[in-house]
Amino acid sequence: MASHATFLLSFLVAFSLFGKDTTFAARHLLDIEVPKFEVPEFPHLPDLPKFEVPKLPQVPDLPHLPEVPKIEVPQLGHLPEVPKIEVPHLPEVPKVEEPEVPHLPEFPKPTFPTIPTLPKFQGHP
Repeated sequence: MASHATFLLSFLVAFSLFGKDTTFAARHLLDIEVPKFEVPEFPHLPDLPKFEVPKLPQVPDLPHLPEVPKIEVPQLGHLPEVPKIEVPHLPEVPKVEEPEVPHLPEFPKPTFPTIPTLPKFQGHP
């Protein structure tokens, strides 16, 4: 049991010193053999053939388009003036007096029963 406690104590010391790198701590401080992971070598892969991208054909030049004739826009200043339309004034609407609302009777405020409070705890006798 003592060796187990020693192991745990030394592991905690190593973990606090080296953070999450417990492999380093286990290998150097606790004298525990941690096997190294060997990565197997891959057999040499054959060279893949180069993929040739075909060249796109050249786009021929567009034929010269004929010139578009200019359209003459008439000046707006030559238009006749539009006569103003007179809007007749509407008669004024008389103000309506709102009738008074009679006062409602006042309701009594509700009363709620009080909850009794317990005496303060004084401790055990």
